Amino acid sequence: MPKTGSSGVRVLRARAAGSVAGEHALAIVAIALAGTVGLGALGVSFDHAIDDGGGGAPSSARALSARAPSVRAMSAPQASSRGAGAVAVSAQAGAIEALTDLARRSRVVRVAEGLDGLGLPRGVEDLMHFEQELLSRRAGQFVIEPPKAHGLRPESRTVFELPSYWLGVDDARVFDSGHVPGALESTLFRVRDGKREVRFFVHPESDAFYRRAGLHTRATPGEPLYATATSSSRTLLAWDPAHPERPFFAKVSLDRELYGLDRKINGSQVARSIGIEGMLRKAEGLPPSFRWFSEVLGVIPEGMEQGGMIVRTIPDAVLSGERRYVPLFSLIAEPKDGSPPLLAKLIAESGLSAEAFVRRNLTHPFTEEFTRLRGEHGLAS
Repeated sequence: MPKTGSSGVRVLRARAAGSVAGEHALAIVAIALAGTVGLGALGVSFDHAIDDGGGGAPSSARALSARAPSVRAMSAPQASSRGAGAVAVSAQAGAIEALTDLARRSRVVRVAEGLDGLGLPRGVEDLMHFEQELLSRRAGQFVIEPPKAHGLRPESRTVFELPSYWLGVDDARVFDSGHVPGALESTLFRVRDGKREVRFFVHPESDAFYRRAGLHTRATPGEPLYATATSSSRTLLAWDPAHPERPFFAKVSLDRELYGLDRKINGSQVARSIGIEGMLRKAEGLPPSFRWFSEVLGVIPEGMEQGGMIVRTIPDAVLSGERRYVPLFSLIAEPKDGSPPLLAKLIAESGLSAEAFVRRNLTHPFTEEFTRLRGEHGLAS
């Protein structure tokens, strides 16, 4: 979720083929988003044995990514003492009121049924299990504010139609990394009447914003894709229903101000994301544990300072289920069935104290990796 993170509550099991409970390896790749510079990921890895009782596909290694959520955590005592609790409640109420009409203004494909039966790769279903079901609003003394409500909440597992429009490349600022996968080429580009066009996705809540900007008069409506919300307020898992085997993440502009932050994507953010992608691809000597979700295409209609979108691809290893990526917040989320959080299971299986486990497997390797990337490559801040 990736640059910049499932159903009933099922806890993911990463069991190696032929192994017995507790004997397989879980490779954890900690990925953090540095949104201020458009950096995609900082990665570290380690192996740890765990059996968490779910139904994952056989694999010898799984990857966990600690992707920073788009919601901000606030200490409950601090919020109370500063009166911020009332502000948070007010902001939440405002967001709920603004989003309750989603179902009336977008075509819902299915609600609360998850992604089973839609033809998506198993690895993506597992990833969205964490994004949508192990998304805790409370962790110890911290209260995490919900980023959206009702049909746009990841917990709703709603699949809806994502509107799209075809824009001539001459009528938009198109930032193409040159690395759009061939399987997505026809989904994102086409040639009509001898002119190349790019597909532009519009968040259902931003339709009025684009109408005011005149997008509908200069773009050709395209077939909608299917989409479902991730933990981020504006990043959607999207796919062509005719080709569900190649989904991707569409980071689209949301015409809302959530918690004081404008969620529309401006031109500099689009350019920076694709620019950083190019730097990462050209960088030599990156740590072998470094992983990121590539941002391969950015578009903003000509004449608009805000309202861009970014396309983020999903690694083949994730699509196939060879690796699994888990948002950081899912490590501490409390499953609905009352079982211990995933992080607690990892610690219990390790035989280490909680402090020693976190220091050895999260804090130390992440800090070391971050320092190397910043000092040797200038890729983090």
